[in-house]
Amino acid sequence: LTSRHSLHDEPDVYSYQVPGLVEPDALQMVRNEARLRRLDQVTDAGDDELHPIFETVGGNPLALKLVVGQLFVLDLDQVLDNLRAARGRKAGDLYRYIFQDAWRKLDEDAQEVLINMPLFAQNGADFASIERVSDVKGAALLDALDRLVMLSLVNVGGGLQARRYSIHRLTETFLLTDIIGWQGGGWGDQ
Repeated sequence: LTSRHSLHDEPDVYSYQVPGLVEPDALQMVRNEARLRRLDQVTDAGDDELHPIFETVGGNPLALKLVVGQLFVLDLDQVLDNLRAARGRKAGDLYRYIFQDAWRKLDEDAQEVLINMPLFAQNGADFASIERVSDVKGAALLDALDRLVMLSLVNVGGGLQARRYSIHRLTETFLLTDIIGWQGGGWGDQ
């Protein structure tokens, strides 16, 4: 069980702070994520070329995944410059900055699909369920989901016969608080 909230004061609860990835593992994760997105220039890059990613965001797996998503659209120097502008902020603010930047890169269809994703909570939904609640249909929905997956905003899971699309909790928080305007939670809790 993981939580974004500290449970140190709770009796009978053992709290363990999960450390970030060490650099070799972080760079391997960057390469694996790049391979999934067919970003050969990232997959083939040397450690010295990828080191600035680790130096900028550390070993946080979600941050690394989001950086690779940004590399689908921007070159590495642009991504790192954008992240350095956000450095020194709280973790929640850094994620907000990354998500806002990714949001601005989405077309209207992809934004529409992403806005609907919190309806499906963490279990996600199949293509037909997303299509039922969205104004985006058919091939346009497939294109939007493809774009969202490439930018690491939507996760794909399931098996060969049943694919499911879901979002990370931090993506959900960004959508609910910054895009939809829900006031029930905040980035300070992250």
